[in-house]
Amino acid sequence: MNCDGMMSFGDFVFPLNPSIIRIHNENRISSALTSDGITDVSLIGAKPVVISGSGCFPGNNCVAVYEKLRAKLGNAAVLYLPAQKPLFAVLKKLELVCDDTENAVSYSFEFVGCRKNNADGLRRVIFGDDESTLWDYSFRFGLNIDTLVRLNPHIRRPDLPVKGDERVNLC
Repeated sequence: MNCDGMMSFGDFVFPLNPSIIRIHNENRISSALTSDGITDVSLIGAKPVVISGSGCFPGNNCVAVYEKLRAKLGNAAVLYLPAQKPLFAVLKKLELVCDDTENAVSYSFEFVGCRKNNADGLRRVIFGDDESTLWDYSFRFGLNIDTLVRLNPHIRRPDLPVKGDERVNLC
């Protein structure tokens, strides 16, 4: 679960959660008409989850915030949603919606869930491996190093390897 309730994608934390978030799950189904006139339906498998929605970036730096997210278009990272399990996803689509609101920009987005070889990024707590530093974990899981340092006050130096018996909080 997302511990702080804020939506984030890699190291980008949404300053304000989107006002609308849709999570679309769908299965692939095959159907065929049998010789006795009955339709036979078979489940083939699940399609990738699609997360879409819209919101607003408020403030004097709203365009800069939008541009920071736009720079991640096409990238894959861990996506944290409010009250949902995190998932590895690709930012497929991002749209700037112009309106008359001053000091704010509206946007819409679409993420597509994808597979990642290392599923550790979907856990919120891991244990050190005697070789990786907080900087390594930051890069591996697409998380902001400042966030990792804040979440791990027991790790005094982010540039030194984390011991195997030591917890690394990703949330």
